[in-house]
Order: sequence, then C-alpha cells, then structure tokens
Amino acid sequence: MKNFAKTFATIFVSCAILFGGASAAAAPKAQAKSTSSIAAMLPTQLVVEQTATLANGKTVTIYYKKSGNMCEVYSDADLRGYGINDVISLSATNFRVVSAPKGKLLYKTTISNAGKIVKSIVNTYL
Repeated sequence: MKNFAKTFATIFVSCAILFGGASAAAAPKAQAKSTSSIAAMLPTQLVVEQTATLANGKTVTIYYKKSGNMCEVYSDADLRGYGINDVISLSATNFRVVSAPKGKLLYKTTISNAGKIVKSIVNTYL
C-alpha cells in the first residue's frame, strides 16, 4: 500500500509540475525573475482528486493535498495488496481540482522528497 501511495503521489507531483510549467510558459514575458524551482510556482494550497480505473476494473479515488512544503495522499479506498504494476496498467484516469480531500491519510512527504521519488521512478522506467 505504501508503494501504491508513493506512486500516486509521484503522479500528482508530476502533473502539478507539468501544469505549473505550461501556464508559466504561456504567460507574457516580463522582466526576468529569479525563480528557484517550478515547485515554488505552485499555489501554497492545492487539492487534486484522481479517479483511476485499475486493470482489474476496480475504481479508486485518490486525493493529493499540497499545503506549503508538504504533500499528502488521502483515500477512502482499501489499497492493500496493490503495487506499482497496478499503477502502470491503469485503464483510465482523470484529475480535477477540489476544495478538500476525503478519506484517511495514507502518505505524507515534503515537496523535495516527492521530487526525488518522481526522479527515481522516471529513471527506473525510461
């Protein structure tokens, strides 16, 4: 379950970085600002809901909450017994921004640690 939660946290951070980078690139060019990282461009409070259909047909809802420098993963679903292979073989998924997470806290980490997790997963699967 911990690997499953880490993987979903990785997916969330990846999507957040992609969406943050795309909106920043689309903005009109102003005076050069010094930005330390893409994570610094994300809002301080953000909750994203992911609805994923696994290869076995089970649909789970995962909530990712970013508060300041912390990332948290919540869910009502029982994720015991699921691992990285289940995440790789998702048959469908969608994301939306919501006001608050539902369920119990599954995993909590810092933004920098979540970035390290993303990097290790990308290096593993490329």
